[in-house]
Amino acid sequence: MEAAVGVVGGGPAGAALAIELARLGVPVLVITSPRPRRRFEGLSDRTVALLQRQGFAHACATLGEAGERQAHWNGVASRHNREYLVERSAFDRALCDDLRAQGITVLTSEVRSLQWQQNHWHITCGAQVVRVGFVVEARGRAAPAGQTRLRGPASLAVARFYHGPTTTDATAVIPFADGWAWLGRAQDGRRMVQFTVDADSVPGAGHQALTSLHQRLCADVPEVAEWVPDGVQADGPAVARACDTYLRDDLAGAAFLRVGDAACGYDPLSGQGVFLALAGALSAAAVVRTCVERPQDGALARQFYSDRLLGAFAEKTALGVAFYQQEQRWADRPFWQRRREVLPVPVPTVAGLQRVRRPVLADGWITEQEVLLTPRHPLGVWRVEDVPVPALLDHVRQSGASLGDYAARHQLALPQVERAALWLQQVGALAS
Repeated sequence: MEAAVGVVGGGPAGAALAIELARLGVPVLVITSPRPRRRFEGLSDRTVALLQRQGFAHACATLGEAGERQAHWNGVASRHNREYLVERSAFDRALCDDLRAQGITVLTSEVRSLQWQQNHWHITCGAQVVRVGFVVEARGRAAPAGQTRLRGPASLAVARFYHGPTTTDATAVIPFADGWAWLGRAQDGRRMVQFTVDADSVPGAGHQALTSLHQRLCADVPEVAEWVPDGVQADGPAVARACDTYLRDDLAGAAFLRVGDAACGYDPLSGQGVFLALAGALSAAAVVRTCVERPQDGALARQFYSDRLLGAFAEKTALGVAFYQQEQRWADRPFWQRRREVLPVPVPTVAGLQRVRRPVLADGWITEQEVLLTPRHPLGVWRVEDVPVPALLDHVRQSGASLGDYAARHQLALPQVERAALWLQQVGALAS
């Protein structure tokens, strides 16, 4: 079996990328293996909206009702948001059903080896060997790690399922002295209690040690105890998984790309893992397509991908640190101290306004265009409201040139051109 692109991993990042590649006309197949462990996750409204827009009808069918999301942060209780509870193993199987429904080949098998020979990747999965020209690594945290550029404090998520009376869907986030808890409760009575703690605070990796730790934490945190009252029965032992923040070093090669958690992982407190995996598919698909079909622009595409991923990683990790800093009650405890420090992500800085050429996403390809760099936009801005701002800047600076003239000449609506011009004023490129 052959294809231009092989996506190894069928979670949100791999599935969304495969669909975008297929829409761009790039032959793609997906190789994935079932997720062995049960796990609840909460998906935000914007994540569900993105799933719907990308055509994941089967995956959306696995979601529960939108439930109340409770937060108890820095002593303040809030109920402002809602989440859709989903069981990840069922969700991931449904993603594969969506891929098949859109005509994408899905092979359900463990990858035994991945080797580069004679200008192709040879992927041994089960009893067959698949030959592809480009590989996308999308196996999440289970992917071969390679070199790690940055890593945050070592963290473990220790989770256990329970079963109790039928109820309403709900989730909650509860901090305590040595970590924080995420709680998920489904209508059918299933509940998951997950504690995120320092890895070095866990006495052992065996089920007995993890279960004892989980029982102790449930008893020690009063808000958690309310979610597992008398009559709620444990459903199996506690299990643990790593949930560190990290950034891999080998993000992209001439015939290789990491996406999703295979590229970088975020603290689960952010709650954005699935959203970020889905949202990155459009640009990642353009990068892969450019590398495969316009290899002369491959270096440009890899630069675009690495720069954008690094910028997003810096932004999201800084937001996570700010959220940890808001919790003041245990600021002197080791868990909280370690997560109040910003990772030293090497991102570019810009003094003033600059005009340079940079790689951009244009019509499903990565190409080089003139962009504007600002202190707030060090990677560059090419378009605002779908209006190329360097070209608009040249037009406005011409004597007597009006926004209406530009809109008419380029078949754009005047309001969108006006908003692009306002952005130029806000960054100091035009006088107000």
